[in-house]
Amino acid sequence: WSDLAKNGYDVYFSILGWDEDKWDNGSSEPETEGMEWDDMSAEQRNAAEQVCFFEELWNGVPIPQWDMSVLSSSNGPSNLPSNARSESPTKAPTDTPTPGPTKSPSSSPVYQASLSPTRKPTTKPTSKPPS
Repeated sequence: WSDLAKNGYDVYFSILGWDEDKWDNGSSEPETEGMEWDDMSAEQRNAAEQVCFFEELWNGVPIPQWDMSVLSSSNGPSNLPSNARSESPTKAPTDTPTPGPTKSPSSSPVYQASLSPTRKPTTKPTSKPPS
């Protein structure tokens, strides 16, 4: 509950009937937990939306049965602000990609790491290895 309060979400969960004891100790669940979306007050629905619930999710409707008409409409979601941009934020590339490398490979030597040390150790071990 303290994390919710620190981030300001406790207000919304309080509207939904939660308090610190119910949240932290599971003493009981608020009445809203057993309610359908349409049975909640407008204030409760707004609080639920503020913590990322919407009607289908709240009512436990399986994802394949969600109303996707808002997402599949040609104009996009209808709840966008009137000043929202409708065009794509990116533009199509203007140049066509090249079919392959633009330069031939060079005949420069290629570095290969050595697996053997290049120098001998400069100090002697201080203890005998276990036998």
